[in-house]
Amino acid sequence: MLLTKYELDMLAGFSVGMTENYSSAVLGCQPGRNYGKGTDFFEYQNYSYGEDLRWVDWHRYCRTRQLVVKSFERFEQFEYLLIIDLSDSIMCNGPQKTESILRLAGALGFILLNNNIKVCLSFLGRAEQTVFSHISQFGDLSNTLEGAVIGGKSEITDHFQTMQVLHGHAIVLSDFIVSAGVEHLESVFNDYFGDLSLFNISTEQERKPALDGDLTLVDIETKSKVAVNVSEDEVKQYIKLRDNYYQGLKEYSESRGWMFYDHHCEELLLDFLTCIVHNRKLYL
Repeated sequence: MLLTKYELDMLAGFSVGMTENYSSAVLGCQPGRNYGKGTDFFEYQNYSYGEDLRWVDWHRYCRTRQLVVKSFERFEQFEYLLIIDLSDSIMCNGPQKTESILRLAGALGFILLNNNIKVCLSFLGRAEQTVFSHISQFGDLSNTLEGAVIGGKSEITDHFQTMQVLHGHAIVLSDFIVSAGVEHLESVFNDYFGDLSLFNISTEQERKPALDGDLTLVDIETKSKVAVNVSEDEVKQYIKLRDNYYQGLKEYSESRGWMFYDHHCEELLLDFLTCIVHNRKLYL
């Protein structure tokens, strides 16, 4: 199992905070567009021939001599799209990064399902999606994550450009490495008319590489090797460029009203989640 029983017991105490646009909605639900039989009274409508007489308000008819029917608002289950990046950039950093993404995906999936929120699981570069609607399906979600195919050349921008639905709630677990740069990533995100929560996954080796001097670079596909010499100044320049890249992505996310979280693989999963929740509520 991706998560221990202790971790699941702790995660069971987390609730999900909605963004301001949905703060008045029922937790785990959203108003449906169709009205009829439901749980909350919506409005009166004039009776039309052929409608079910059970919904006629006879008390109102006695007072007004007008036939009206009660209309109720349906509530439908919220759905989050959970996009998981297991591409080559994740794999080439060793198993630590892959394991961190899968465990975080499992934890978020559990929290959502436990709060009656539907989870639609999507892997980068793959068109198929798997939907889980109830906490009883968490075992299936966990098995799907553990059985996921690792590797692939797709970038997060490729995935979003092929998505047919560009609205709604989505959570992205990735390192957001895009060959065309952060400006291209932002331009693709500009077409998404919904709420995104971005979880940037990184290792300490990526953030502060302790490598300089004579190095050998190995291509993970061809296994070819190239000898290079990296100076300390070049390492410092890399760190500066990397920090600017992710700072720009964070500022862009905040300008859109989206959530941006940095998850360091060295952090314990529960410690990380506990740090980003407010009053046991995780805002996504």
